Amino acid sequence: FSNGNANDIRILNDLTVPQPATASMIYLSGDDVFTNGNAAAIRLLMDPSISIQERDGLEGISMYPNPTNGILYINAEVANAHSVEVMNALGELVHTTRVNGSGVIDLSHLAKGVYAVRVSKGAAEMVQRVVLH
Repeated sequence: FSNGNANDIRILNDLTVPQPATASMIYLSGDDVFTNGNAAAIRLLMDPSISIQERDGLEGISMYPNPTNGILYINAEVANAHSVEVMNALGELVHTTRVNGSGVIDLSHLAKGVYAVRVSKGAAEMVQRVVLH
């Protein structure tokens, strides 16, 4: 945040987003200017309508094995009911289920690739990338 936590800062990769010539430069006060040609550029967004909603992190959740052949174990330190959503690389929801504490989900019906698995309880959530091979 900047400007008294009033404005968000986002980081753009200058290999994929056109940047001004000096966008990849790093200046250290009292030192020199350094550049590696592809450092991240930092821009301040002044439009408050552009944002994403922040959510609380969900602690104590683990998933294994990763990569997986299809069977994915979800382990929760606290035995609560959790929603599990699996999204493909396009962000499409391809599988949903609920687990109570620890559980097993079968993803073998999905195509090989990288998926985002979101586990949530109320407003808290965590997302982990899972490779299905």
